[in-house]
Amino acid sequence: LSVAVVEGQDVSAGAPVAVVEAMKMEHTVTAPVGGTVAELPARPGRPVAMDALLARITPEPAPTSPGSDASDSASTTLEE
Repeated sequence: LSVAVVEGQDVSAGAPVAVVEAMKMEHTVTAPVGGTVAELPARPGRPVAMDALLARITPEPAPTSPGSDASDSASTTLEE
């Protein structure tokens, strides 16, 4: 139904990313982690298949501490 973010936008964990409709009910999809919207194939008004990628969020880097490895970053995928 709607997309609340744009590619490159920073989002906080729990922020609304998109609203989808399934069986005549609206469901808000939220960011599971804080980070940057790296990919956004979802478009307002366009139907999406089950398990389709709606948005990919690259998590914010974790604060580094002595002895930690900053290369452990990963992307989070939002699917509906």
